[in-house]
Amino acid sequence: MGVQDWDRRHRDADYQRRSLDSATPNLPPAPLLEDIASHLRPGKALDLACGTGRNALWLAQRRWNVTAVDGSAAAIEIVRRDAASLGVNLATHVADLEKHEFEIVQSAWDLILICNYFQPDLYASAIRGLARGGTIIATALLAESGEQRYRVAHGQFERYFTGVTIVRSSETRAAKPSEPSAQRRAMAEIVARRDSIR
Repeated sequence: MGVQDWDRRHRDADYQRRSLDSATPNLPPAPLLEDIASHLRPGKALDLACGTGRNALWLAQRRWNVTAVDGSAAAIEIVRRDAASLGVNLATHVADLEKHEFEIVQSAWDLILICNYFQPDLYASAIRGLARGGTIIATALLAESGEQRYRVAHGQFERYFTGVTIVRSSETRAAKPSEPSAQRRAMAEIVARRDSIR
């Protein structure tokens, strides 16, 4: 899916959301982020492939100094608008991560998020970007039959997280339509911490 496709998708989803509820945005963060970040002291956070910013906005509301990055200009427009509606400040950047248009400063971030996005060559740069004691939270769709691009193979996500201590690693299966679950897709999740600077 190209940047223009993502722009259209974000605009359509935003239009539907706002037509249902035009009040101040209050989308919940990823459950994994809420669980982990509630135990962390606020610091500098980097949300890569932030989409329309539900995680970045949630962190900014909790006194994190947040930078949100996405390749979709439409997504970043929504993040900026919703941040203004919520009265929070965060930095935003439109940058194609596949083309490495955003430089991840080394040893600079207390928390880095890469949620619902899989780009194998991004993880090493993100790990180098963690400050001592910094945490990375990453989730990615699991590859299933017929769908491989932008998805990680079963049992392979941990291999991208060398040089850090893996705190949590899990894979969740896709929920069946009959099951009462918000998670309909099979996902891999990693939480890791950088204990030392190498």
